Amino acid sequence: MSKMPIIFIGHGSPMNAIESNQYTDSWKQIAKNLEKPRAILMLSAHWITEWETRISTNEKPEMIYDMGGFPPELYRVRYDALGSHEIADEIASLLQNTKISLDPNRWYDHGVWSTLIHLFPAADIPVITMSLDYRATPRDLIELGAFFAILRERGILIIWSGNIVHNLGAIDWSWERIHPWVVEFDARFADGIQSGKNSPEWESLLDFRSWWDISRLAHPSYDHLLPLFPLMGASSTDDQIEFHTPDIAMGSLSMRSVVWR
Repeated sequence: MSKMPIIFIGHGSPMNAIESNQYTDSWKQIAKNLEKPRAILMLSAHWITEWETRISTNEKPEMIYDMGGFPPELYRVRYDALGSHEIADEIASLLQNTKISLDPNRWYDHGVWSTLIHLFPAADIPVITMSLDYRATPRDLIELGAFFAILRERGILIIWSGNIVHNLGAIDWSWERIHPWVVEFDARFADGIQSGKNSPEWESLLDFRSWWDISRLAHPSYDHLLPLFPLMGASSTDDQIEFHTPDIAMGSLSMRSVVWR
């Protein structure tokens, strides 16, 4: 089996689970030419823990409908991929110097099912979910991601689901306005990623909190951005970088997705 890519999905609204649009089309395109992985390791911005990382060992996860005020059909969406205790143990064994807990009860949140339903609609690949340690620094998460590089060689596809810019309080429901700080923050991250691993521009992303107002506006909390850093750590200087849908939705959500191949 060839080396697996790593994928960051800008997931946006849960409604993308039941809609067909430029974002869902791009997710399908990303998956189109992928070799079928042995398993998927997925981290969603919607599973947050503190001071530890949890890995789900649930063999038959149910759905978490962790959102409110949406049409009834959204709450009937199912993604019935199985988990795998065996593969979860394999992943946990790689994470040296990391406080790990195995969680037999975790289900799939909407950051998982709203994206995988388009990427792998057959739901025939085991999915192992992992939490995000909110107390970890970007440098900590980069180092954590470095341990995941070996998973790419073992046929495990790593997907992280979040948004490079995510401020729900600044949404423009008319879709007519894009805040300038959204464009600037998204462009800085795109430039840093495109410049390549360990470049000065790449390294500057680890200090994004020092960008003052632009950082606080782009992320009132950092849960949707932090999943990007383990992927950066798992990437290689040999990877080819692809950007998909570098678009701003509703004025304050970056829908940019990134693939390292």
